[in-house]
Amino acid sequence: MPKARKHQISLDATAYYHCMSRCVRRAFLCGEDKYTGNTYEHRRQWVEDRILALGQIFAIDVCAYAVMSNHYHVVLHINKAQCLHWSYMEVCERWHKLFKGTALTHKFLRDCQWPTILTHFWPIKLTHHVSSNWSFFVSVDSSLLLA
Repeated sequence: MPKARKHQISLDATAYYHCMSRCVRRAFLCGEDKYTGNTYEHRRQWVEDRILALGQIFAIDVCAYAVMSNHYHVVLHINKAQCLHWSYMEVCERWHKLFKGTALTHKFLRDCQWPTILTHFWPIKLTHHVSSNWSFFVSVDSSLLLA
């Protein structure tokens, strides 16, 4: 029976992980489809740029990557110590590089003041966790590649 991703990772054991994501149903990420003659090579640079850009947003270092015709591989280093030093402001700014954000996070960035009672809730606590989460990195990478 498969294990949930959150149970497969142990930063105590290693901070380096090899991850891959592939297309299904004979879809092509890059390269030439020999059955239809269509070429998707124009996507390769965009995929590479996106992987590296996400590495700058998250507390995850991209050690190596390979983009193939229907899948890609990344070797990631989870830099948990890096995100623990980020301020609430930096976490929100990084989050907004990928997502629209909420009215609350926009207000925080505009006013530079976070309501004390809200520090126990989602936007900041969860985002600190997500910033060093390789599973979220790969899922965001895959979903944004297909968007």
